[in-house]
Amino acid sequence: ASLAIGESLADLSIVGSAANDLGLSYDYLSDRHKAIAYYQQALEASTQIQDTLGMAFSLGNMSIAHRIEGNMEASEEYLRRSIELGKQSNDKMVLSGSYLDMGYLELDKKAYEEAMTYFTKAKKMAQETGDKLIEGEALLAQAMLFQENKQLEIAEKQAFEAILIYESLGSQDFLLSAYYTVGDISLAKKENEQALRFAKKGLALGVKMDLVEYQVGFLKQIADSYEALHNIESAYQYHKQYQRMTDSVYTIKKSEKVLELENKYQLANRLAENKLLREEQAKKEAIIQKGNILNYATFFILLLMTILAIALWKNFKYHQSYNTILEKEVKERTQALEKSNEQLKVSNEELERFAFIASHDLKEPLRNISGFTKLIDREVKQYENGSLGEYLSIVESSSKQMYNLIEDVLEYSRMKKNYSLEKVDLNLLLKQIRLNLADQLKARNAILEVDNLPVIEANRTQVFQLLKNLIENGIKYNESQVPRVTVRYQSNEKSHQFTIGDNGIGIEEKYQDQIFLMFKRLHNRSAYEGSGLGLSIVKKIVENLGGAISLESKLGEGCKFTIEIPVQIELQAQDEMVDATTVVV
Repeated sequence: ASLAIGESLADLSIVGSAANDLGLSYDYLSDRHKAIAYYQQALEASTQIQDTLGMAFSLGNMSIAHRIEGNMEASEEYLRRSIELGKQSNDKMVLSGSYLDMGYLELDKKAYEEAMTYFTKAKKMAQETGDKLIEGEALLAQAMLFQENKQLEIAEKQAFEAILIYESLGSQDFLLSAYYTVGDISLAKKENEQALRFAKKGLALGVKMDLVEYQVGFLKQIADSYEALHNIESAYQYHKQYQRMTDSVYTIKKSEKVLELENKYQLANRLAENKLLREEQAKKEAIIQKGNILNYATFFILLLMTILAIALWKNFKYHQSYNTILEKEVKERTQALEKSNEQLKVSNEELERFAFIASHDLKEPLRNISGFTKLIDREVKQYENGSLGEYLSIVESSSKQMYNLIEDVLEYSRMKKNYSLEKVDLNLLLKQIRLNLADQLKARNAILEVDNLPVIEANRTQVFQLLKNLIENGIKYNESQVPRVTVRYQSNEKSHQFTIGDNGIGIEEKYQDQIFLMFKRLHNRSAYEGSGLGLSIVKKIVENLGGAISLESKLGEGCKFTIEIPVQIELQAQDEMVDATTVVV
């Protein structure tokens, strides 16, 4: 109604505001196709009246919608436009919000250093404009990054500053996030009493605001805190509440997921039908045009060379017959295409539903088994029953193994060929990998040697996982006193060549053609943990980049993986069908 009123009055400020609100409503319903259309309408209205804040708001909303859908390239483009808009207008309020959103985008891409840079810029701009909400959110985002990097003292200080800001503003929504972050950090620091205090404050506020998802998180924190404090009875009671509420939230989420899938499939159907119609129309027009050319040519030649009339008539009849056959073949191939497309849609739907079930229905029972096993273990220790403790240890180990296996299968299913390319500085990427593996490197007294690496055109997330998996394997499958992993680089005009070597246990030659197969393990789990999918994921990433991977190794003399990636990576044509393996876990 507001949009209709704005359009009838030709009041672009009302149109922009109403279109943005409609976009947010459709975003909430997971119909991001309609949401983005309304955001675009809001952007056009705001642009005509030079409403800087309205333009920035629309660009930010479009960026977030694309980010949720996994379209990182489009999301980043809209945010860069918003940042440029803020710089041109010298509007620090626009810049602070845009920098904050860009930080979250880099965080999703696991580019932690870039994310920290943007969060710092957002905080500075917010302080200059007195925007306490943005300042608090930037502080909280920095706290999570510091926690990720194991800098718990700094993380805790940032989170407490955010709490002070939100309490002064009376902003209860943001306080929930801050309480949860402090509880998480406190548990990591083993400050269990403090974790319990903030988790209970958060739970009370979550109940007051009727926000079930936050209640679930705080119940888990309270149960974990009581368990760490050896209060088994309280831990058990809160764990039961957590389980009951988790089941309730899961039912709600399942309904939301069904709605989202329905919207996606409707959009996919429209796109596929439009594509088929365009292809069929183009083929028919080509046939008609070809027939017209033949007819004109025949008529012209008949006028000039009547002596060849009989021969030309036969030739014309031949081409007419050929056109009829061609039309028949086009029709048959169009029907085959429609049938194949329908089969693909059914297959995509089944695959997405399977991945969704695997990510929730399989993992959640394992979490509960693990949680209750820990409680039982603590309870029975006082009876000094060695056999029972050993059995519980086996159950816990098996639960963890199954959980990791599900995670790796889902990760493998997400490796897709239709991805976006970007400039990736591999030196910065290796710094992030070194931080990520800092605990393992320190625990094993391991050395990681890296050449000066180039900036390449690739997909940041997949290259991060590729290099991390190989380096991690070099440390894990290694019995040396000082494990050593090297990353060497050389190039030519056509390809980048990377060699990842180690001084580990090596692989016998007869097994070297099997290591990239799914679930293939050469060692018992008691000796080395793992699901058997790590190198399968590595191989799939390399092939997605158009490259190849090979191995040189001798038993007891380490491994040397050689990867060749083309300098110019050719992406496959982007399919307009929705990618069925993209699942929010």
